[in-house]
Amino acid sequence: MRQKDLFLILQKIIIFLILSFVIFIIAINLKKVADFIIKIENVLKATEDENIEMHPIDSEFYDISLDSTKDINKNQAYTAKKLGYVDALPNLNGSEWGEGLNILLVGSDNANYKNSKARSDVIIVLRINSNGKILSISIPRDTLVEIRDGEWAGANDKIGHSLYWDGMDNLKKSVEDLLGSPVYKIAIIDNFRNFEAFLAIIGGLEIDKSLQGGLGIQWIRNRNFRDGDIERCKRQQLFMKKAVTKIWQITRKGNYIYSNFMYQALKKIVHTDLTKEDFLNILYNLKANNFNPEKDFLTGVLPGEFGKYDSVLLQRNNLDCWVLNEDIIKKLQFLFYSENNSYKMFTKRKVTFWNFLKIDLKFQLKNDRK
Repeated sequence: MRQKDLFLILQKIIIFLILSFVIFIIAINLKKVADFIIKIENVLKATEDENIEMHPIDSEFYDISLDSTKDINKNQAYTAKKLGYVDALPNLNGSEWGEGLNILLVGSDNANYKNSKARSDVIIVLRINSNGKILSISIPRDTLVEIRDGEWAGANDKIGHSLYWDGMDNLKKSVEDLLGSPVYKIAIIDNFRNFEAFLAIIGGLEIDKSLQGGLGIQWIRNRNFRDGDIERCKRQQLFMKKAVTKIWQITRKGNYIYSNFMYQALKKIVHTDLTKEDFLNILYNLKANNFNPEKDFLTGVLPGEFGKYDSVLLQRNNLDCWVLNEDIIKKLQFLFYSENNSYKMFTKRKVTFWNFLKIDLKFQLKNDRK
């Protein structure tokens, strides 16, 4: 047999082996995806029956486990600072925050908030800027604000009651007035069962306790601390950072395919006007900027002091409230100010699988050169 024929045979064998290996890898990943999807569907079905205990998904789709804080007693409840919470607001500066968008996250105490009166127990604004950073700000539900529109215009009340008096549009308007910047999209979790499902889908979280099921609800709602709801807000910010870190890891740092599956899962338990295209555009921006949640996801709670006010709406006097630090508010309004609708930079084009793949290849080549 001639040397040329041997070379052709060897070439075919090598191509066959490479193709077999690629097919093998694809098959393994498809199996992981299928397993993950099936388990997500089981979680979503369980949301309809409160008698079914909801366990975190244990799937080959990901094998991520965030270590809990060291030197803690799982039988105690710790402050957010003890667990690693850092307030970024005092040191926040730079015009980079003017190019970004706001997403309003709301936790309602009523599953039928659209059809009946409900209050917002959780109010968080995610400010996502063009440099691939996220600032998560908790607005305490007892924050005293002036109602701008509607029947109660000009009256003072807690921002958490904005949803109760005039619906989600009123809450959105109150937040926009406070921060001096438009809210682009809204996401709402309006019952505890859906929150349990969220924890299950991301495989639970390890903080000072293993957060899953009913324990996860107790942890996120706990305000049995000296500063009550303010401390709860700080702990919720810590939860947000841990959750985003885990989602980023589960989606393999914003992988296009994995991120699509995650969006479809979360869309079924979170009421939102954030479309898949919005979601992918935001992820594309984070991915292009090599987002690292440990350093690029910043947290804060609007500072202030406890005060009292008279409620015309409730016809009650001397009620507790949270009076904001005006210096911080003016600072945020200055940093977030933009003459243009800067959120359009996230939606100016439709990103595809190939856009995401190019970034993956770019970072891979960069790492190979090191």
